Amino acid sequence: MISTLALAAYDGFKISKFVLPRVLMGKDTSSIEGAMLLCLLELSELFSYDNLVSFYHLFDEGFEQLIGVGSVINIQEDGKIQVIMTQITHGNEEVVSKLKNNDASTLKKTIAKSNVPKTYLSMRSR
Repeated sequence: MISTLALAAYDGFKISKFVLPRVLMGKDTSSIEGAMLLCLLELSELFSYDNLVSFYHLFDEGFEQLIGVGSVINIQEDGKIQVIMTQITHGNEEVVSKLKNNDASTLKKTIAKSNVPKTYLSMRSR
């Protein structure tokens, strides 16, 4: 019984380390060339400097949808992650605008993933 409890605690610890970070705040990026949006993310072990990043929003229907892609530009001393969005997917300009304005419900439903879908990269190269 003790080993089962220890294993469950260890599995819970491993899972908690790799939770996808939510967007804490958005900011206008007029000072960063090529950027549409600057975001501050929660701490995460999954990201490192200059990694590609994809942004997903959970819409009311329950589907996560890719809203943009970008990259990590800084990992702060406190562990929070600064990322820029350099491309917005078609039709998601309103969501990105709400992120810039720090709309609480939009921030709560937006996450960042530490990769970019291959299909998105294929579409961009055409």
